Amino acid sequence: MDKAKLLIVDDEEIALKSLEKAMKKEGYNVTTTYSGPNALKFLDAQEFDVVLTDLKMVKVDGMEILRRCRRLYPDSEVVMITGFASLDGAVDAMKKGAYHYIAKPIKLDEMRQVVKEALEKIKLKKENTSLREQIEGTFRNKKDRIPSLEELEMDYIRWVLKDVGGNKTQAAQILEIDRVSLWRKLKKYGLETEKNADQ
Repeated sequence: MDKAKLLIVDDEEIALKSLEKAMKKEGYNVTTTYSGPNALKFLDAQEFDVVLTDLKMVKVDGMEILRRCRRLYPDSEVVMITGFASLDGAVDAMKKGAYHYIAKPIKLDEMRQVVKEALEKIKLKKENTSLREQIEGTFRNKKDRIPSLEELEMDYIRWVLKDVGGNKTQAAQILEIDRVSLWRKLKKYGLETEKNADQ
């Protein structure tokens, strides 16, 4: 399996070097830059799995990097790094598609965990995309009865729950719905009594 590719953007040298060292130690393929404009050039040139970017920078800030990343690479995840004074901006960034935010001073253990979880989410999304394509291909090639949308949804929810070991929070994230909506669907399809749905 290829190494996960990370882009780290921070105009503070100490923070950048510390993150670079920690992420390389985890075995990731790491690209770093102090410059927001350079970060946009990197993104135009290649896809990164996870982008760690400071929110407040001169010329090009973290929000612009987030917008570019979302437009070019919808499956990539962006983690915002922010000072206490800009927490509102970080929350706004999450509403616009950022995966998470980390407040300065950066706790490396917290950052390692967030990156790990972001990569797991990417992996699951790619698996789900592959499954959808398989399902579509199967029914395009069959003359059998095409199942209803409800049947497909029920099977898909069952598969996602199995894939995450019954973790409803994770399943809801992958399905891009909240836990209450997931619970309603489980009840609707009678899946709440199944083994994986009980966890």
